[in-house]
Amino acid sequence: MLPLAGSIINERSEGLFIRMRTFPGSYLSVLSGKLFIYFMVALVQFALVLVVGKYILPLLGLPVLDIGTHFFSLIVLTINLALAAVVYGLLVGTLFSTPQQSAVFGGISILIMSALGGIWVPLNIMPHFMQTVSSLSPLNWALMGYYELFIKGGDWFAIQFQVIKLVVFFIVALAVSYRLFKLKMRLY
Repeated sequence: MLPLAGSIINERSEGLFIRMRTFPGSYLSVLSGKLFIYFMVALVQFALVLVVGKYILPLLGLPVLDIGTHFFSLIVLTINLALAAVVYGLLVGTLFSTPQQSAVFGGISILIMSALGGIWVPLNIMPHFMQTVSSLSPLNWALMGYYELFIKGGDWFAIQFQVIKLVVFFIVALAVSYRLFKLKMRLY
């Protein structure tokens, strides 16, 4: 998220964005290519985490990561999580004017979403109010989906609502990014 946001801001601040608009084709095609690369990086990161959990951690005496048997559900959840992360980077990059602003906001917002989402503190020891608040975090939706698949042996029906929430987040963040982009273009 942070490198993508910083890249988008640098393009605007260094004038590269204006030069790219002179290229044949639309800026959307350039932006789509950039988003696709970051999306692929997110998928590679996930694959590396699985490899570490499956093959490297057992060498250290830790249990093997059991990824279950519902590979389709795992792939769908991971793709939607990667899309949500990439579009969040796009939103932050569109919203702020300097890389420092995006880095501070992006880093702090991810920390807050992970703390509220149950990644730092297990949800079952949080007060009931905080458990309710945690259900608003996209990181919680992903975590609950992976819990269902890895720990509970769930299938598509067990994670479909988590995936739907991630898809809605993706659509809303993309729409807000687009509106902000159009608004900023009027100001240039």
